Amino acid sequence: MTHEEEQTLRQAAETIADILYKNTQEEEVQDFEGIELALRDHWLTTLGPELAQKFCQQRGNDERT
Repeated sequence: MTHEEEQTLRQAAETIADILYKNTQEEEVQDFEGIELALRDHWLTTLGPELAQKFCQQRGNDERT
């Protein structure tokens, strides 16, 4: 991964974290365990499926070339 790609990921992660935090109940982020569970829920419902779909699309594109 290039330095520029790492920077892009950090910026995207910050944006994602801001959105997820805004959409998480305050009582869920009172301790590390709550934060972990909230992030896991967001991963399972939103982020994971979206990223998996993108990976599958990329793989399909790679197989056609």
